[in-house]
Amino acid sequence: MKCDLCMDRIDAGLKPACVTGCTTHALSLVGQDDPRYAEQRQRAPQRPVAER
Repeated sequence: MKCDLCMDRIDAGLKPACVTGCTTHALSLVGQDDPRYAEQRQRAPQRPVAER
């Protein structure tokens, strides 16, 4: 099954199942309007984009 980002859960105001079930709290869901979004984008490694 392919991940659909748990859109039904997000629409209901809940976090995705993977975020809720992560026992180490390594996953989080941050919207683009959240100030933490820019910080996370800066810390994330830049991955090359494959050309098709």
